[in-house]
Amino acid sequence: MERATQSIRDDKAIRLLSLVCIATSLAAFVHLRLSSKGDQFDPSAPGYSSSAHEVLQSSVQSYPVSVRPLKSVSVCLDAEQTLMAVQRVMPRQRSPLGGLMHAAMVLGLDMEIPWPSRADRLPSLKEVIYSNELATAYFGSPIFVETQYGLHNRLVDPRDSRFQLERQSHWGQLLSEFAKHGIPLTQELTTDTGTFAVRDILQDTVANYNTNDPQIEWVCIALAMYLPPQRTWVNKFGHRFHFDQMADELMRRQFNSDGLACHGIHLLEALAVLLRADFERPVLSELRRAMIRQHLGKHVTRLTDSQLADGSWPVGWHAYSSPAYSVRNSDSPNQRHLRVHVTGHHVDWMYLVLPDMLPSDEVFQRAAEFLQESLLCASQDAIQEHYCPYCHAAHALVTLSNNAVAPSE
Repeated sequence: MERATQSIRDDKAIRLLSLVCIATSLAAFVHLRLSSKGDQFDPSAPGYSSSAHEVLQSSVQSYPVSVRPLKSVSVCLDAEQTLMAVQRVMPRQRSPLGGLMHAAMVLGLDMEIPWPSRADRLPSLKEVIYSNELATAYFGSPIFVETQYGLHNRLVDPRDSRFQLERQSHWGQLLSEFAKHGIPLTQELTTDTGTFAVRDILQDTVANYNTNDPQIEWVCIALAMYLPPQRTWVNKFGHRFHFDQMADELMRRQFNSDGLACHGIHLLEALAVLLRADFERPVLSELRRAMIRQHLGKHVTRLTDSQLADGSWPVGWHAYSSPAYSVRNSDSPNQRHLRVHVTGHHVDWMYLVLPDMLPSDEVFQRAAEFLQESLLCASQDAIQEHYCPYCHAAHALVTLSNNAVAPSE
């Protein structure tokens, strides 16, 4: 009888211990998930509200931080040839918003957009974006949808991209392009439901911020340019984030991770923009500032050492001196756009770093010559098919030429 009673007690103890272990594991899992998304849930945090989500503090300034190069890079290119090369990326047909955003990198938001069916004056890209009437007429649907947090521009679904001309290619693409062109948060936008402002796009972006998205680079660029000197923000779930966490996430990701766009190079661009923004309006800790400098400096050095003889970098750029790198060095002529893609993107972030971190002018010169030749030699069909790579190439040429061939805004 005593043995039976003891056995029952032992079984109960084992079950109780099992429940304790499960509860402990569950608590640890929840803590880990919260930590990966942001700091602990904080419903009393400034900016958090379950109904009206006001996340921007009074310290946020109307105009974004300027991240134009701090030091001119000396390259020698034939101005006429450069102009001819840049003009090859001018959009020639009705284009989706994502494509027009790439063209705007080179030609500015004031560029006239191709509208074959329109008989009167062609509007500029920014006029179309700001006006719901023009946007709907051009794209077939409104660009923005109203949410409880502000305004949202939806992501294109690659399976139906030709039916979603009004959508952005990457989360935060439109807002980051606004920031790069210095568009203030007070700029008005019209929708089906009324008049809003760029500030409302920023509000919605902050509310939906999370680190689980495979492509956060464009959102990071937008927040790094618009939020400082505000250092922290709270999303719609009450999770608090800060710029040190953003830097950690960008440095943590591998360049060959699934879901990354443009060979992972926008991770470096986002870090370069964050460091430049912090230089103007400090938001980083001393430790993270030093870590970003070291991280970017390491890649500047490695890219300098691994640049190919023709001035380009190949698809496997992040492998550097490994066997995989040398195999990809010999891309066939019909794959040239891949090296254009990588090279233009690397130039785009390297000239944004602080002056003491810049590679030599020779590195930029060789890259510029490769990009210019590639733009001039490519067929117009190839440029349209691989529009992103060639737009980044043209943008790099414009910047390296000190904007000598870029239309003024």
